[in-house]
Amino acid sequence: MLKIVTGNQGKFQAAISYLSKYKIVAEQVKLSLIEPQGEDVEEIALFKADQAFSQLKEPIVVMDSGWSITALNGFPGPYMHSLMEWFTLEDLMNLMKGKTDKSIVLQNYACYKDAEQTKIFSRKLVGIIKSEPAGEGNMIDKIVSFRKDLKTIAECDALNLPMADENSDISQWEKLAIWLSSKTK
Repeated sequence: MLKIVTGNQGKFQAAISYLSKYKIVAEQVKLSLIEPQGEDVEEIALFKADQAFSQLKEPIVVMDSGWSITALNGFPGPYMHSLMEWFTLEDLMNLMKGKTDKSIVLQNYACYKDAEQTKIFSRKLVGIIKSEPAGEGNMIDKIVSFRKDLKTIAECDALNLPMADENSDISQWEKLAIWLSSKTK
């Protein structure tokens, strides 16, 4: 059984929705991990995977994400969680006032680690920041869209954010599932 290390039920549900298609059984594990400070989300995911594996001593996966607003020179990067604690939706919208480039990039990482190897799987989604919030959810979910129809994350099913024909980069979870499936053959 694959251990998915996260306290976030939504992240776990997203992971198992992909893994189960490949008959991979996963279990959610909540661990207290040190969240290193830094700019590189991939390095943060690798650091957390090392910690989780050293605690559990069995195959694990950790997930981390970074949001990069082009007009704000990549802010907030790996600090989105902190931004949502410090800023209101109005604060974030004020930062975007007068900006013509409304693009935002979400980079997701799923980091697998076992006794022999560490492997990272990533997905990059490019979206836009809308000028008006829509839907229910946290502030970023209410203003970011990855879809041609411009529905925000908060207006969509979490497992179907980008429309299938909009993004050729498959989910980091699907990449992990394909890789794990090929390992067991």
